[in-house]
Amino acid sequence: MYYRKRATKVNPYRHRLLLTPTQLCDAGTVLVIVVHSRTRNVAQRSAIRETWGSAAATGHWPNEQLNGSCAGLRLAFVVGLHGDEVVDRAVREEHARYDDIIQGDFIDHYHNMTLKSLLDLKVVDERCPGA
Repeated sequence: MYYRKRATKVNPYRHRLLLTPTQLCDAGTVLVIVVHSRTRNVAQRSAIRETWGSAAATGHWPNEQLNGSCAGLRLAFVVGLHGDEVVDRAVREEHARYDDIIQGDFIDHYHNMTLKSLLDLKVVDERCPGA
């Protein structure tokens, strides 16, 4: 045997989940696309939702030339906290409108990309077991 799971975690993930989509996955979910985003990148998230990301909401590709179904596809954006209450409130409002944001309780900074990656893996592992 080359691999043995440790009895205890080496480094437990200590950050809390602040926002998560209510309907991230269901029994038919096959693939979850998780996009790392900055808190202020509202326009970029909107562009994704209106273009290729719309396939997750509709189950069909936005381009008519691409035949086929996208059933089972889900989309979520991962962000941290900005620190400015106005920006953080705008993220909560965006989440209330689109229900596609995963937010952790760490500062959204390039140096925290590892925390963002661990958060999205944790959420998908816990809430999307069949994906």
